[in-house]
Parts: sequence; C-alpha cells; structure tokens
Amino acid sequence: MCSWSKIIKTTNNKIKIFWLFFGILIFFIIDRLSKILSIKFLSTDGVFLFSDKVGLILENNQGISYSIPFSGIYLIIAIIAIIAGLVYLGIRAYARQEINVVISVALIIAGAVSNLFDRIQYGYVIDMLVLIKWPVFNIADIMILVGGIWLIIIYLKKK
Repeated sequence: MCSWSKIIKTTNNKIKIFWLFFGILIFFIIDRLSKILSIKFLSTDGVFLFSDKVGLILENNQGISYSIPFSGIYLIIAIIAIIAGLVYLGIRAYARQEINVVISVALIIAGAVSNLFDRIQYGYVIDMLVLIKWPVFNIADIMILVGGIWLIIIYLKKK
C-alpha cells in the first residue's frame, strides 16, 4: 500500500523537473538564437562596451572549451560519448530522485548538444561573448560551466 505523501512528493518532483527542463530548453533556444543573430549581425571586429574588454564579437572556435585546440571527427565522437554518459548519469539520478544532479546534468547536456549542432552544421562553434581576459564564449559554454560546477559541488557535499 502506498502512502499519499509519497505520491504527492513524486508528483511534485516531476512537476519541478518539468519546469526546470522547460527553463533549460529556453536557455538552449536562446543560445541557438544568439548564434544565428551573431552570424547575421556581428563582425569579427566586434562591438564593445568597455574598450576591447566587454562586448560581442563573432568568432569561429575550431577547438574545445576556452579555445583549446582539438577538432575533427574524433572530437565529435568524444562529445557524443560524453553526452551519452551524462544521459545515463541523469537517468540514474532521476531514478534516485536526485533533482539537483538531474538539473546540473541537463544543463551540461543542453550546452553540449547546442555546441555539437554548431560543429556538425558549420565545422566549428560560434562564440560571441567577450569578458575581460577570458577567451570568447557563448551561452552554451555558460550552461556547461554552471552545470559542471553545480555537479562538482553536489558530489563534494555528499562526501
């Protein structure tokens, strides 16, 4: 016999996950739109708010995170393998009702898939955000970074 409190808790978690995935989907769409608009309207000269430190510039990133040089079919295969591993981790976390893990993994997957779309469609990732001394990045990179840091914090707290 199941208790009502367990049913309500499960239902509430599913509602939370739905809205959180909806929010992540919105970030994914914003990233895709920002890349489309960057291609259409930005130049490689960029538009800067403070000298050349903060602004928008069109950059084609052949490498991986923070412009580390690694490209080609091996990179695409590695990204797909990582995404598959993250999907597995997310499914396990969902089964255990570890909502924070599910959210952080979903952020990483959404960012990775968006950047993977770029690699498949263009042969590189479209970056456009400039912030002081950082390499040029995009919204998908932010999703990956936030999800990764959040996942590390979750696992550090468990220990």
